[in-house]
Amino acid sequence: MNEYLEAVYKDAAPRLAGRAVTLILEAPPGAFVKGQASQDQAGQLTIWLDPALGAEESYRVFLHECAHGRLMKPDQPTGKMLTDGKVRIHPGWLERLSPGLRAEQEKKAQEIASEWERVAGTGSITARLQKLLDLSGW
Repeated sequence: MNEYLEAVYKDAAPRLAGRAVTLILEAPPGAFVKGQASQDQAGQLTIWLDPALGAEESYRVFLHECAHGRLMKPDQPTGKMLTDGKVRIHPGWLERLSPGLRAEQEKKAQEIASEWERVAGTGSITARLQKLLDLSGW
């Protein structure tokens, strides 16, 4: 991912997620995932985005993870804040969720992300994000 797109994501993430976001461009701590959203005990949201993804895939994953952030309740931490400012996922957190609840959370996040994609339309990733933010008033 190039530095320009990284800056665009860092600017858009808090507005899409509805609160402050720490965006980390490195492989997510969850196994076999392309992106991940987590929050600490204080409700601080962290989104990981795998930098190895292509531009279009990173855009879709970015929207999906921002949607998770919008859906998360601040009083339900999924990880612990570390001294380096990153959130460490509680071991086994995803595994402790019932498969039905996990599927429902993923479905809701994907519904939101898909609607954002539809509204944003076509064009460059920057233009699509700007259109989405302009239309939403965020």
